[in-house]
Amino acid sequence: LSESNTMEKFDYFIEAFKKYIVPRLPISDEIEIRSISPASMGGDKNELIDMAFNNEEILFLVDRDVEDNFRCVACKLSKEVTSISIREIFPIYKKMRRLYSGLKLGMIECTEFEQVFQDVYQSVVCNNLFQGTKNIQAICGLINEINRWSNKKYEGKDVSLIFIINQNEDVLNAVSEYTNFLKNPASAVISDKDVAVEFSLNGYKMVNFSELDLSSYVKSSKRVDFVPHNLVPLSKYCGGNKVGIVLSDNKDLLFINNREIAFAKRSGEWTSFNWNSFCEIMYSFSKKMDLQLIRQIFLCCINVSFSHVGGGIVIVDDDLEKNNLKKYVDKYDLLNHRFRKNMKEIDAVKMERHIVLKKLINERNFKEINETERTEYLGIDGATIINTEGRILAVGAILNGVSESSSGARTAALKGITNVEKNHCIAIKISEDGYIAVYKNGEQILRIS
Repeated sequence: LSESNTMEKFDYFIEAFKKYIVPRLPISDEIEIRSISPASMGGDKNELIDMAFNNEEILFLVDRDVEDNFRCVACKLSKEVTSISIREIFPIYKKMRRLYSGLKLGMIECTEFEQVFQDVYQSVVCNNLFQGTKNIQAICGLINEINRWSNKKYEGKDVSLIFIINQNEDVLNAVSEYTNFLKNPASAVISDKDVAVEFSLNGYKMVNFSELDLSSYVKSSKRVDFVPHNLVPLSKYCGGNKVGIVLSDNKDLLFINNREIAFAKRSGEWTSFNWNSFCEIMYSFSKKMDLQLIRQIFLCCINVSFSHVGGGIVIVDDDLEKNNLKKYVDKYDLLNHRFRKNMKEIDAVKMERHIVLKKLINERNFKEINETERTEYLGIDGATIINTEGRILAVGAILNGVSESSSGARTAALKGITNVEKNHCIAIKISEDGYIAVYKNGEQILRIS
């Protein structure tokens, strides 16, 4: 190949590297690619990508074969003595260190990277959830068929499907047989939001959650299910060695295990929901935030994310609540604002909205409001503002004077308030596309997408 074609392939590889590898490094901070130092296109076949985060350096070794296909084969952290395999640092979170044990990026040609990456990710998701079983290939086949249903309709409507698989049983024959049935259009009516198909050693059966006493499946009634509220019955049922696979009305593909979303595929992209990082960020902001409140905020983010309505939450400390919040939020948006009885000029529309929202909230703590209601409040244009104890200060509040950015009003406002009030607030944005971003001091410190 000519040198220009080789460089074109290298550029393509770098784009794939930025898109698929960088976002999945086990850090939440944004990474700066400081330099890319390809060796001369003559002799040396190794290229070096020099990156930095938090003043730490990380080097990626990129290999080029005889056909000029680039692949990332190893990396080296500045504090490490020896080079380590890319698959050793590739896990998204600490609890998932074994996730990519079988991932061989070195075999992926850059021109096929996107599709191969999705296929490999799906394979390692199955390996992570069904370790050591003979069912993985069949389960991957089932997921492929579910993916096909996500792009089709039945009688003009989107299809929702729910399946349950026992991690410890041989379900190869049952899954394979039902996967073939999924190719029949009639299969679309078999399972829905309340009914699932469960696979076991004995075959498969229907599970109707409305007919079950779910308390018998739950070891701890106090534990929060980190799933969309409509999937809580499935989550409780899958509290042990069972995995729930859900195709939602919104075409999201969810894997539920151990009463939380283990993985999700949305708009063709795989993701996972990092409760531990979220919790650490909240605790680092304010020790006054109790664990129950942090759990309910995270759960609210999940519900808004999978309802695709979008929303924003701002958590403020005592100093901002008492002294400066009125600078950024209209008095009609502040639920605890006391209006003078002899006010001459009153905006009747805004006042009516203020009165209705105040009565609806009824001085309840954020933790006390049910998931459906919280999702509705966050869907109102503007931000929901709470303090570190969970008291709701405003719903649908427009943040004024915090940003001059013209891009994404909600994003700019949430990011802006954390910039002008450094260390006094933290903001969470949930987009209509479903991604969750956390901002502090004007910077994005966590993204779940």
